[in-house]
Amino acid sequence: MPKPTVLYSIVADTVRREVGSKLAFLGVYAGTIILESPFPARLEGLAFVNTFQLHVPSSRVQYRIELPGRAAEEFEGDPLKQDRPSSSTTSVIQIPNLELQQKGIIRLTMTFEDGFVHVLEVRVMSKSDFEAEQWPT
Repeated sequence: MPKPTVLYSIVADTVRREVGSKLAFLGVYAGTIILESPFPARLEGLAFVNTFQLHVPSSRVQYRIELPGRAAEEFEGDPLKQDRPSSSTTSVIQIPNLELQQKGIIRLTMTFEDGFVHVLEVRVMSKSDFEAEQWPT
């Protein structure tokens, strides 16, 4: 059986579902979250959006979220469902009031019941860390 196909993944401050199966993204990140304030810091929210073609009608998914300096959290979400073979399905994980203790990698790992694993990562750092960063000489 073919594994799910990843169509796209996005990390944003928040995602809103709109009429007609549309998603509205606010504050989309391009690989790095740069915080104005030093650590510890708080984000009002963080959303992980992943769209797949499943190649099956539905699949259970186990989620694991890792934050810098904190123990990982695992949970099982609602099964992802796909109405037709040619359509897709979208997983939206929104984390409100996210406390970040230090710079590092925020990682969402999705493990499907067929063993397929999809990992989405975004780096987080303070503005001062970003400005101080340089290429090695």
